[in-house]
Amino acid sequence: QYIIENNVLHRIYTTESSHRRHHTRKLVAIPKSHVETVLQSMHANAEGGHLGIDKTYEKIRLHFYWPGMYRDIREFVKRCVPCAQRKPPKRAAPGHLMPIEASAPWEIV
Repeated sequence: QYIIENNVLHRIYTTESSHRRHHTRKLVAIPKSHVETVLQSMHANAEGGHLGIDKTYEKIRLHFYWPGMYRDIREFVKRCVPCAQRKPPKRAAPGHLMPIEASAPWEIV
């Protein structure tokens, strides 16, 4: 559901809380030509904080809407150079513990 208010297109978004209360938000509908600007301002500028994919999505979805938002946010964050430089390297999982076969105390030591 969409409305135009002050020459701005909004998407009406309604959620239901745990107590069956309905919360309605007016999200600014963003055209594809402005998506990059929103992503820059909500992720990469000083206030954006270079949050990860899910946190950036949660932050943006409170105010804006466009089709394919999550996919666009995921791709933007994946190609963010400062995020890639700061991300810690993945470590190999520790090996499995193996039982020690000893017949007497201190035998192996």
